[in-house]
Amino acid sequence: MQLNTHHSEKSMANLDSLKADVLLIQEPYFTRPKLQPLVARKHDFIFKEGTYARVGIYSSPTTRTVPLFEFIEEDLAAALIEWNDGYLVVASIYLDGRKTIEETTTSWQNLIDYCNAKSLPFLAGIDCNSHSGLWNCTYEDTRGEQLTEFIIHNNMLVHNTGSKHTWYRHPSSSIIDITVTLNWDKICNWHVSDEPSLSDHRIIMYDLDLPKQLPRMCRTYKQANWQKYRNIIEKELEGVSFDQDEWSNSELETAVSLFYSAINKGLNHCCPRKAQKQKDTLSWWDESCERDRRIARTVERKAFKNNKKPTHTEWAILKNRRRKLKQTIRKARKDGWRRLVSETSSLPDMAKLYKIFDSKSQSGSIGLLRRQDGSVCENTKEALGILMQEHFPDCEVEKYAEASNCSESHKTNTHDLTWINQHRLREAIKQFGPHKASGPDDIKPIALQNLPEVAIRALCCLLRASMGLGYTPVDWRKSKVQFIKKPGKKDDLDPRTYRPISLTSFIFKSLERLVPVPYTHLTLPTKRYM
Repeated sequence: MQLNTHHSEKSMANLDSLKADVLLIQEPYFTRPKLQPLVARKHDFIFKEGTYARVGIYSSPTTRTVPLFEFIEEDLAAALIEWNDGYLVVASIYLDGRKTIEETTTSWQNLIDYCNAKSLPFLAGIDCNSHSGLWNCTYEDTRGEQLTEFIIHNNMLVHNTGSKHTWYRHPSSSIIDITVTLNWDKICNWHVSDEPSLSDHRIIMYDLDLPKQLPRMCRTYKQANWQKYRNIIEKELEGVSFDQDEWSNSELETAVSLFYSAINKGLNHCCPRKAQKQKDTLSWWDESCERDRRIARTVERKAFKNNKKPTHTEWAILKNRRRKLKQTIRKARKDGWRRLVSETSSLPDMAKLYKIFDSKSQSGSIGLLRRQDGSVCENTKEALGILMQEHFPDCEVEKYAEASNCSESHKTNTHDLTWINQHRLREAIKQFGPHKASGPDDIKPIALQNLPEVAIRALCCLLRASMGLGYTPVDWRKSKVQFIKKPGKKDDLDPRTYRPISLTSFIFKSLERLVPVPYTHLTLPTKRYM
């Protein structure tokens, strides 16, 4: 989908309610004074930060979209869409009518050269501010002739079909919004939509024949049956003894695997993993908005029926319905904001509210990064490798201690570690927020807080064995790393612009809270942690 919103606040708000994976936007509306685009938080907006950019790419969380920072400018935004076995470069382009075609296409040409060098397909939504028969205009101008030559020279294909005008300002209208591709023939159902855009441009819609992305699977802990969960774990651990006099590394690994197996079986029965659903509606969008948009759509379809120009009467009615829809959207957004603020009563809610006000807290997406030789990497897998090498230079990704480390015959007696007991462990687990982000084991604190006594007793034995042996089981060493952008950093290609946040197992975090002061000067061997 693509649209020039003509810097309209209501047009941008209206886009939030439309279902689309990717929107190519020209002339977006920006809030002042922090130059933040007016977009819903459930989407990711790619644009030239710190400027009143005239283009942006608006993508949903279900689409893996990677910014191409080296090509992002005020009048050009580019991103890489990834799926299982392919890539597609998408761009939103604004060709300034006050500049020549040669001046406005320089950056575009660099992006085309990049796609040709990497053999990547390319798609662009463009506000070209020019006219040519190539995109079905009834007349041509000099800019249109020059742009036609540029498109043909680069072997690109224009997908505009029909003669429906994409721009209308009574009484004038024309076709100045175009969709072009390079080495890509999987675009279909291109059409100018009758949906009200609340802008002087009309919405262009089309489908991309891309493989359907696998949904993200997650557990709904808030709907779990915790009594059933405790009963299953008690049954799984029945007859299993963790209270041993001596432990070895291999025995500890086996016991930890058995413990995880019991927890996961309980979770799979009481709150199984399900495909995560994305909300298609906005919190402020109500029945009145839907009703007025439906009426505006009907009036607009009638006004532009058979591609004719609206009469003065039809235009007055259409203008009135658009004005009414804008007023309804403005009122609904204000009421939604008042409702959000009035319902803010806790510190976590205040923190979320602060992030809405503070533009620095909005962490940007991680795009393709710069290698040490100065060149830019080619995909997100390589970008993550660069980040890992920069922030964890001695870490081998996804390679942990093998069975040889677990087969050591060293044994230890754990009865002297009395400071690890059931009462202190239960209190330590209670200190965690119940729905904090989990580590690689996908076990949130609420799952530990609802463990039965037999599981708490078994976990105490495992923690004592780990401290007594000076050995950390493999499942506790793993961490899930999330990189976020540092505030104030300008160079998006530099891997040092981002900082890592490691999410580790809450089972192991509970041991950290149990360690008394006299033990804090002691550390386990460095090689045990990776």
